[in-house]
Amino acid sequence: GSHMNKVQAPARPGAIAPLSVVIPAHNTGLGPEKTSFFQALSIPTKISKGTIEIINDVHILKPGDKVGASEATLLNMLNISPFSYG
Repeated sequence: GSHMNKVQAPARPGAIAPLSVVIPAHNTGLGPEKTSFFQALSIPTKISKGTIEIINDVHILKPGDKVGASEATLLNMLNISPFSYG
């Protein structure tokens, strides 16, 4: 028999989050010009060595939340593919 592999999938605007999505505190490696994306989502950041560092873990989506364009853009920028389809 064949079995389904779960596929990591990027967040798309308008998708419904099946689970909580947390952006972990870490240095994103993104330049300061991207700060506005984080501010739009109320994510606390500081500039560390010229790149954006997220200071605290942030719960960005709860199960059942609709993914907005800014959340999708940010998750894709951070290479976070929070959803798996199987």
